[in-house]
Amino acid sequence: MQSELFPPDDATTPGAATTSPRLPAEEATPRLEPAHATPGSEQRAQRRRANAPIPVWLQRLSLAVMVTFCLYIGVLLTCLPWTRYWFQNPYVFAYPRLGHLLLMGATRGIISGIGVMDIWIGLSEAIHYRDARA
Repeated sequence: MQSELFPPDDATTPGAATTSPRLPAEEATPRLEPAHATPGSEQRAQRRRANAPIPVWLQRLSLAVMVTFCLYIGVLLTCLPWTRYWFQNPYVFAYPRLGHLLLMGATRGIISGIGVMDIWIGLSEAIHYRDARA
C-alpha cells in the first residue's frame, strides 16, 4: 500500500523504471540563464549575502527579547520555589517521592540559584552589548 503512495525514484529499487519519468513541459522548456551572469557571479553574490552584517535594529530587537526573557525566567525561578504555589503543586500530592524531593531546601536553593544566574546572564548581555557594524 505504501508503494502506491510513494513510487520509487531510484533505478536500484526493485520494480523501478530504468529511466526517470519526465513531464512533457520539462522537456520542451529550456532553462534560461541571465545574460549578465558569469559562472562564479552567483557564488560571489551568495558569499556577499552570507557575510553581510545583520541590521542594527534587528540586533537591538534580539537583545531586548533575550534580556526580557532572561529576566522574566530568572525572577520566576528565583521566587517560585519559596511561594505557596510550590507547596500546593498537584505533583507534590500525586507523587510522594517527587514531592519530597521538590520540598527539600537544597532543591529549592538550586533552582533559585539557576534563576539568579539567569538574571545575571540577561543583565550581563545588556551591559556588554555592542553593535556589530560593517
